[in-house]
Amino acid sequence: FNSPAVGTGYKQATVTVRFDKPFVGECQLTVRGTIVSGGISFSPPEIEFGQVTEGDFPIKTVKISSSGNPRLRVLDVKSTSNAIKVLSVKETLRRGELVMYEMKAQLKDSVDEGFAKGDLFVVFEKNPRRRDRSNGPVLTEKAISFSGNVTPSIQISPKLLNLGDVKIGESVSKKILLIGTSPFEITDVRCDSTGIDVLADKESKRTHQLEVVFKAKETLGARECELTFYTDGNDTPAGSMKVIVAIVEAEPEAEPEAE
Repeated sequence: FNSPAVGTGYKQATVTVRFDKPFVGECQLTVRGTIVSGGISFSPPEIEFGQVTEGDFPIKTVKISSSGNPRLRVLDVKSTSNAIKVLSVKETLRRGELVMYEMKAQLKDSVDEGFAKGDLFVVFEKNPRRRDRSNGPVLTEKAISFSGNVTPSIQISPKLLNLGDVKIGESVSKKILLIGTSPFEITDVRCDSTGIDVLADKESKRTHQLEVVFKAKETLGARECELTFYTDGNDTPAGSMKVIVAIVEAEPEAEPEAE
């Protein structure tokens, strides 16, 4: 229905469909419906956070409007996702047939890294005088979707460090990078295993190059551990990386040849 052109009320139209295969013919479809006022709309129609950095989530504003129903009220906002929070919902205009609300939303600090999406459901009461069978208010919901790509404030490269095969008594070292959106200082690096040292400077800068050093002792076999990095201004870890290594036997020394 082209509702702005035909107005409100009961409408009926006939659509004729003609075809030529497998034989020539036509059929008619009857469309019936009632166009009512009081439609609810969101502006923008979706909440798009885009690519955002942990700890620096923007606040998005959505305008909720309805025309043709001066009694409409927004009672609540629900969500099926724990990635988003609604900061406020307030009425901004009620004049004649027009009702407007403003909703502010933001991703939660606890949202997982990666792509986040879901829906918010705005709960309306269209007419306070209408009651359901249990004498409660008659409510309706309208969904608005949200999406965002959450990236860590500090990127660790690589996320998995493979030190390869290391012979007993020998050591190996490899470089890793920590890259931040702003200058930062590395205050601590913790490892849940022994035998690994991490060499880092104490400067404040956006890019840090660290050296991971491992010395193989007498225990043979594959080992796996995790490095956890802490930076200035944060009590929680800035990130972590997994380290794997295989300790192998040293080659026996060749005996001198007899004269």
